[in-house]
Amino acid sequence: MFNHVIFKGNLVDNVKTSQNAQGNLSAFGKIGVYNGKDKNGEQRQSMFFDIVAFGRNAEQLRDLTQKGTPIVVSGRLEEDTTVSQSNGQTYVNKRVVCDNVSVCVRPQQNNNYAAQTQYQAPSQNAASPW
Repeated sequence: MFNHVIFKGNLVDNVKTSQNAQGNLSAFGKIGVYNGKDKNGEQRQSMFFDIVAFGRNAEQLRDLTQKGTPIVVSGRLEEDTTVSQSNGQTYVNKRVVCDNVSVCVRPQQNNNYAAQTQYQAPSQNAASPW
């Protein structure tokens, strides 16, 4: 069976990292995914997934992101079921073990850019055949 998911969303909180005895880095976070609207125009409830990344992907999450950063993650979807000791209720937690993490950055706006790149038509000259 093939298990591969791709989600685009925003980080719900800052990423937490840890390093094991061999020096390998792990990153843990949570992504919120907007579900859009249904056919009646009503907003669907957003979904939240834990994410786990290792190695270079963990470095990217640690160095380039903060709460609210838009990211795209792809990887394997896992599910954990736990039973609360206090009330006996069963909770299901979904987690993406990331194969790839992409940080979506918005381009910086530079007000001078538009003025510098405006097209200037060549001046018409009487000697030109065109």
